[in-house]
Amino acid sequence: SSAASDVYKRQLYYYLEDDSMHICEPKVENSGLGIDPTKSAVYLKRHRVPKPEGDFFGATDLNIGLTIDIYGRVFTLTDCDGFTRTFLEKLGIEVPQAIEEPTDGYTSTRAAVKAHVGGRPRPVNDALIRGVEASLGASSHLLEGDRLGQFLDNDRKVLRLSLIHISEPTR
Repeated sequence: SSAASDVYKRQLYYYLEDDSMHICEPKVENSGLGIDPTKSAVYLKRHRVPKPEGDFFGATDLNIGLTIDIYGRVFTLTDCDGFTRTFLEKLGIEVPQAIEEPTDGYTSTRAAVKAHVGGRPRPVNDALIRGVEASLGASSHLLEGDRLGQFLDNDRKVLRLSLIHISEPTR
């Protein structure tokens, strides 16, 4: 049991083409999840998500500062990308500035240790990292840029928002 709340950071992708969404963990360096950001841990697979009171979430339900309940977990929307901001503003929705995300003990300790140890982080396309990933069985499409990731980064039909879930301390 822990004495403090844990903060879980997530990325929400909302697809305008079919009003579906998926939620995943953002890529964290040296997390053991591989070098491909599209392979991060998935919290919610892509589908239309029902609201607790019925109906489904829509683009107008997503804005910085709002809390949303997805299957009993409450998330706070903390930031969005430029395309999402512009899209919501064109709908006449005022989009607040990003909210500072709280830090949890693990993240703070990890940052302090990393600062103490020093050194610069290796870039994702570093030859050593690619070699180690290949020796651990990463397929070749993970080693060169992922075409799907490139498409998602440049596609203008996906809203991207940052959100957090804060778990209550266990006793």
